[in-house]
Amino acid sequence: SGTVLFLRRFLSRDAIDGRSITLIEKYSKLLDSRPIPVKAFTAAVIAAFGDTVCQIYENSNVSEELSEGEKRDKGSGPVVDFARTARFVLVGGFMFAPVAHFWYGLL
Repeated sequence: SGTVLFLRRFLSRDAIDGRSITLIEKYSKLLDSRPIPVKAFTAAVIAAFGDTVCQIYENSNVSEELSEGEKRDKGSGPVVDFARTARFVLVGGFMFAPVAHFWYGLL
C-alpha cells in the first residue's frame, strides 16, 4: 500500500555524494518538501503514543470506581480503548497539525 511504500522510502538509507543520509536528515528533507503531511503524520504518531501511555497509566490502578459503584479489577477489560486513541489521532494529526502549521506561519 501507499503507507508501506512511504515508510520504506523514508526509513531506507540513501547515498548522496558518497555519504549516507541519516533518518533525521531524511525527516528534515521531507519536512521541507511536504510540510503538512509530514507534520500531520508526526502529530498523529505522537498523539497515538501519548494517549496509549495515558490509558495504560489510568488503568494501572488495581480497581476503579464505576458510575454504578461497582468495582472493576485491573485485568477485567481492555487496557487500551482503540476507538478513543483513533479519535485522538484524528484530532491531533488531521486537525491540530495543519491548523498549527498555518497559525505559526502567521506569527
